[in-house]
Formats: sequence, structure tokens, C-alpha cells
Amino acid sequence: MSDIKRLIKHLGSDLGSERSLSAVISPADMRSSFAAVIDGGASDLELGALVAMCASIQSHRNTEMFSEILLGLSEAIRERSMPISCARYGYSSVVIPNYGDANRGNAIPLIAIKLQRMGIRVLVHGALETASGLANCGVFHELGVLPVTTRGQAERRLAEDGLALVPTSLISPGLAAMMALKARLGVCTPAHVLADMLMPVLTEPAQTLHVLNIPVWLNALADTESVVMQTPALFSSSIDMTGCKFGSLDSRPQLKYRAGLDAQSRGDSVDCRDSAGPGSASDGHTWQTLFQEEMESRADIVSFAGRDPLKTSHTRWVATAIPTDPRGFAAWTRQRLGANVALPQPVVNQLACCLYGAGYAEDFNQAKAMAAVETGSLAA
Repeated sequence: MSDIKRLIKHLGSDLGSERSLSAVISPADMRSSFAAVIDGGASDLELGALVAMCASIQSHRNTEMFSEILLGLSEAIRERSMPISCARYGYSSVVIPNYGDANRGNAIPLIAIKLQRMGIRVLVHGALETASGLANCGVFHELGVLPVTTRGQAERRLAEDGLALVPTSLISPGLAAMMALKARLGVCTPAHVLADMLMPVLTEPAQTLHVLNIPVWLNALADTESVVMQTPALFSSSIDMTGCKFGSLDSRPQLKYRAGLDAQSRGDSVDCRDSAGPGSASDGHTWQTLFQEEMESRADIVSFAGRDPLKTSHTRWVATAIPTDPRGFAAWTRQRLGANVALPQPVVNQLACCLYGAGYAEDFNQAKAMAAVETGSLAA
């Protein structure tokens, strides 16, 4: 029996149990199965069955099984990835995944260009086309930022312009191909989760800050070196089932920072409202909680044109609707880049985290103040 068939068989038989796959499927089996998929060695029937089974496990939130699936896929992807090199610079370069949800808007172009203008190099990786018009490269294109076509061009764009838009297919063709299966099969694959955890830049550990989106039910993966390398990282997580990620306009995910294996621990004063919780700065772990998740009422709640206002039972205010087409949203973004117009508070908070993680500010309080000034906000 092939590795793929054995994996499908055990995924199906173990779906109702909580036991680990490792008792019957070794890490090498898992890696080789996904390697065969990536390399085109799986039949359409095997491919469809494997993707459907993984989607079922993900929908059941079976943490142990899905984590093992991601570990196997991550190993196969890493062996076939083509990372970008980044020359040494005054501040750490910021690497941001752009696989967002249109229901949350997409502040990534706004954050990326703000950072670029402040002298911080930014690499944004994502799919050229997605089902979400605001999550693909269309908004960047309208803002004059075009995707690169080669690794050399990406490295030059980073060094010369300070901002590079890199398609997933350039870093990992296999990951991009697996993500593209959603159009054929109608369900997400493990590749969609892994893409948000991609760490595509190779450089000195202290010279790159990778932003990672990890679902809260998989947050143990944040400390798994085979998935998350020991480099500086900004970890975005949310319990919201609709997918609040880094770059959200209307809600703020929980944001944690890790200085990296080779960096000195930064004992700054941080906004750490769950100081007794895991991963906080006060419990001796390496993750510092910068902001807790916020889904609550604010005076700057946003809404999107043609949709019901994004309200909760506590919401009292709704802002002017934001366009949802790439051209209209790019115009909205350009207005806020070129004028002293206050930005939604989640955007200010996320910008502050990037300034802190990139070493632009001496401590987190200074980063929040800088972000407030840069965005025309009264407070971060």
C-alpha cells in the first residue's frame, strides 16, 4: 500500500479518536506522502480524498491530528522552498503574510507602505489572485506596487525600494499549487493554514521579523521549531471563528512577540493584560503579549460598502462604509497615507507591534507613541 493510501486510511479510521497518528504513521511517512502530492505523484482520486479528509479533521478542530498533518506538510514544503535572502540593514526587515479575509478588510498594504516610509524594509508574500478581492495583489497594484517575478528581483526590490511583493509560487511552488486546489475541490487545504506561518526570508536571526497567523486551537505550533524557526516573530492569533488575522481593519487579534533564539530577551514594559497566562512576559516564557484580542466596542468601528455594518451587541458607533473593490479600497488607503487622517485603532496597534519587533523603537511604549503620531491617532 502506498504512503498516501495508508495516510488516508489512518486519517479516516482515527478521525473519531483523540489518539496521535504517530502510533501508525511515522513523521517520515507523513512527509513522504505530502512530498508525493507536491511533486505530482498522487492520482486525482488520492488527492481529493486526502484534501477532503484533512478538511474534515480541520473542521472538527482535532488539534493533535491536524498538527501532525501540518508538521508533515511543513517538512515537505521546506525541502522544496526557495527562500529570499535579505542584506543586513539598520532595522529588522518585516515579513507579512497576505492571505486575509475580505470580511475583515485588509490593512496590510497600508501597514506595509507606512513601514516602508519610516525606513523599514517590508516583504509581503501571498497569492496573486484569491477569492477575496481585498486580500490579493489588486490593491497593491492600484497603489503602484507590482509583484516580483524572480528571487533576484525580490532581493533588489527589498534593498533598493524597501518593499517587495512576492507571490507564494515564487517561494514555494508546491505550496501555491496545493492552495490552488481549493478552486477545484471547493475546500481549504492544510496549505492555507501553513501559508500564514511561512517564514520565507533567510538572513541573520536578528535581522528579520516574521509575522505569523496561527489559529488559537493550533497555538502550540508557535513553539515547534520544525514549523516556526527560532527567529524573531510576531504571533497573531484569534478565537474568532470568522478568521481575524494580522491586517484586520475592524478587530484586533491577540499579538505576541518573540525576540528569537539568538537575541537578548527584551524586558520592556508591555501591555500585558493576561500576565498570568501562558506565553506572557511575566511567566518566564519567550513570548511577550503585546495586545490582547479585542472584538469589543470602539468609537472607530468600520463597516464595508454593500454589507451589513460590523456590529456586536456592544457596538454603538459605525464609521463611514469602506469600499470593497480593489480600486476603491486603494483610493481609501492612499487617502490615509497622504493625509493626517486617523486610522482604525487595530491598524495603529498592529503598526506599533511591527515598529517594536523591527527594533525601530527602544521599547513597546515608545513604539505605540510613534505609531500614534505616524497615523494621526490620539493614542495607540
